[in-house]
Amino acid sequence: MATPEELKEAAKIANEEFRLLNDQLIGINGQIKEMVKSSEDFDEATKNVVKTYQSDFSSAVNSIKKSGRELALLQAKQSKGTRLDAAEQKRLAKATENITKQRAIAEDSLNGLRKNGSKISQQQVYQFGEGVDKIQEQAAAADGLNTELTSQRGIAGSLLDNAKAYLGNMDKTGLSTIALNGKLNLTQKLTLASEAAMLALAKGALEGSNNIAHLQKNLGISYGSAYELQNSLAISAANTSDLIINSKDLNKSLTDLVETTGLLSTFSGDTLVTMTTLTKQLGFGAKEASQLSLLSRLQSEDTTSVLENTVGTVNAINRQNKSAISAKAVLNDIATASASIVVSLGSSPELLAEAATEARALGLNLEKVDNIAASLLNFESSIENELKAELLLGKAINLEKARLAALNNDSAALSKEIAENTALTETFATGNRIQQEAAAAALGMSRNDLADMVMQQQFLNLAQDDFITQYGEQSYQSMQAQSATEKFQASLEKIQGIIGDVGTAFSPIIDGFATLVGHLAESKGLMFVISTIMGTMAVKSMINAVGSIFSASFKLGPLGIGLAAAGVGSLFAAKSKAQSVKDGIAPSSKGPFTITDSYGAMAVTAQGDSIMASPNITNSATSAGGSEQSRTNVLLERLLAKDSNVYMDSDKVGSSFAKNASF
Repeated sequence: MATPEELKEAAKIANEEFRLLNDQLIGINGQIKEMVKSSEDFDEATKNVVKTYQSDFSSAVNSIKKSGRELALLQAKQSKGTRLDAAEQKRLAKATENITKQRAIAEDSLNGLRKNGSKISQQQVYQFGEGVDKIQEQAAAADGLNTELTSQRGIAGSLLDNAKAYLGNMDKTGLSTIALNGKLNLTQKLTLASEAAMLALAKGALEGSNNIAHLQKNLGISYGSAYELQNSLAISAANTSDLIINSKDLNKSLTDLVETTGLLSTFSGDTLVTMTTLTKQLGFGAKEASQLSLLSRLQSEDTTSVLENTVGTVNAINRQNKSAISAKAVLNDIATASASIVVSLGSSPELLAEAATEARALGLNLEKVDNIAASLLNFESSIENELKAELLLGKAINLEKARLAALNNDSAALSKEIAENTALTETFATGNRIQQEAAAAALGMSRNDLADMVMQQQFLNLAQDDFITQYGEQSYQSMQAQSATEKFQASLEKIQGIIGDVGTAFSPIIDGFATLVGHLAESKGLMFVISTIMGTMAVKSMINAVGSIFSASFKLGPLGIGLAAAGVGSLFAAKSKAQSVKDGIAPSSKGPFTITDSYGAMAVTAQGDSIMASPNITNSATSAGGSEQSRTNVLLERLLAKDSNVYMDSDKVGSSFAKNASF
């Protein structure tokens, strides 16, 4: 393996060769272009053809040169001992592919030029091919060099480089890249660590708030009770060493159990752990996992041990029958069994497992065996069908013990007794259709149902090999096995759950603040305060508008003041009816226009003026206009402060203004 110094030297040499080869291509292209241009031996048609070939050749050479420059840039990076990242590797591959493609075009163009009489020597063709060969060799060398650099960097180093590049694209501040490159001192690292811890706690508090709210919604309990219950779930999660268990999942399992059973209960921590394991690890649905978990809880508080014993029952029957029935399939049968079957078998997972395993050994399931039991207990028709089957099959059939087992709700014994009557199942191999229907009727089944049972028995025979002997028996723990990826993901979720549990302690603060904000938003008093603040901001602008009205009316004397008062009233009336518009141009035919700013100031355009609304229009008001406006405002304020002797309709105008100025 080459040393880093050797790799750098090789990259430098390759980069220099790229530059020389690019110069060579430029020279060849120039020679051919000049040769075609100066040739006088072509007729008009041939000239057009030759120019086309020359143009194609020139375009191909320029494209090759461009790819060569790209390769040179990449080699320059490699000359520093730095490998190419994923994006740069794609650029390298694209440049290499383009060189191959453009070479073919250029060579076709050279052949076309020669066939049409261009005086292109074989030497020039050879030089072009040799130059492109070297570029392609250098491209391959660049790829090989990158592989060598990547190998020396190692898997961990390559992953870190990719992480830096990814985070660099995601984090425009550059903070993540600086941290990964180790450019922070101890104080900066501690500061970032403390900030990260605070963010984690804040996120945990929000997660805790969500968990508490989830309990409130689904259980209908108070905030305090939900908070206390969530803390107990956190303790249960902490007490188990199982990676997949966290308080959030226990929260969900609890509410699923409540929804399934319609009962309010804590169901004990171990029951919730079992429920979570069945859903997350074994893939059961919430309803099926609820039934299996609660049946286990009825037998013992140690629900895990109950399920381990249930799987042990399946193993024992497999050994006895020399069969290989799947324990997980049996657990599913128990989880989906009807209430009548469950209660009839004492709600015991182990008894249910025995019955389900024997049923599967027969080629049926618990539900179908239960249907056979119901048929056999219809004594009159059952005995009649049994005798009819004996007559048609010509073989002895005895279902008396089967009827007794059905009467006693002993599903396991019933399955065994049916299996003893082999004449019924052998009919499908030797009997005709009438005999098959008679055999099925004896068990209260249809011909298709009996055929399914026989076919399943044939499939089971395929499993009666040395599988269990060679690979061992099944276990409940093995069903919960996780891959390395799953363990890693579960570990992250476990850590996040712990942070969430710590953050739950701060959830009341978060929820209290949110409640306060909600109350403030609903408060009429607060809305009044906000309205007052906004109104005060609007008053300043409205005073300026009133000043403009009086500035134009003072010239008319007392009558002008009256007109100004009317104008002010119109100002407020117009403001209340003002509407917003989008960007655009309003024609003068629609005018004059009334304009209101965000604080309530209004202006009316002159007749014949158009209006343009756009964010890109600058203010063109002159400073003189602004000065006049300011003087008018000063005069208005003096007027409002003065006790005027001007009257209108027996009302003192100055007093009216003073009263109305406090809007």
